[in-house]
Amino acid sequence: MALLACLQAFTLQTAMAYSKYNRLVDYRDRVTVYDSNEPTKSVYSIDLMSFPYMTNFEFNNTETGMICWAKSWAIYTEECYDKVASNWILINEFDKNFTNEMIDKIRNVTDPAANAIVGLIFETNSVMTSESLYSRPPVMSEATPGDCNTLKPYAYNKLEDPTDQSYKTKYQHFFVANCGVLDAIVPTYFVYTAMWLVTAGVAAAYLYFIIPSESRLSLQKSLLLLPALKALEVFLQGIWLSYCPWVGMDNSAYQ
Repeated sequence: MALLACLQAFTLQTAMAYSKYNRLVDYRDRVTVYDSNEPTKSVYSIDLMSFPYMTNFEFNNTETGMICWAKSWAIYTEECYDKVASNWILINEFDKNFTNEMIDKIRNVTDPAANAIVGLIFETNSVMTSESLYSRPPVMSEATPGDCNTLKPYAYNKLEDPTDQSYKTKYQHFFVANCGVLDAIVPTYFVYTAMWLVTAGVAAAYLYFIIPSESRLSLQKSLLLLPALKALEVFLQGIWLSYCPWVGMDNSAYQ
């Protein structure tokens, strides 16, 4: 029984280790570009790293608009916003001054140009950090220069003739469940459940068929509950693991 209890505890710790290091709950940002002349035709798609300093980071979100290649606020307004009425997904080459100015401008809820921005992609070679959380725009990502260059041909202000060819873009921030790493662990719990039940059955058979009735003690009978309760505990743990992602693990799992 002691060995079985140790194996069970080890398995649970292994499951928790998977949860911690294999990121059973993950987020992904996806940019999907569509040909405006054929709205259902996807011409390009790429996954980007989520910018974690968003107030709505834990919630799924989908925005649509057009891409604007904008190093500064002035470029955005002059080359994109003033040219055509649309929601905009900005690609911003990270620059301390220009980027901070852009973020400050986007925060202005009374500015129509700011309200038209539904996404912001930072072009950067390193992981970004921030001391603040941001609620605008609703979706924000980080991307390498190489990834941004693959999106550049679809930016409105980089097209040779935007009136002849333009692209609509779907920008998603969504929850990803990576619970497959537990597939080999969950069945182990049901094996442990069976082993505990067998232990309880063997103990009961020994007590009631081998030991004379006059020699049976109440304490011996009560001890039969231990493996039975342990079987129930292990079974419930297995059920819990099989429901990954777990309730409370992350809000977005149930959006």
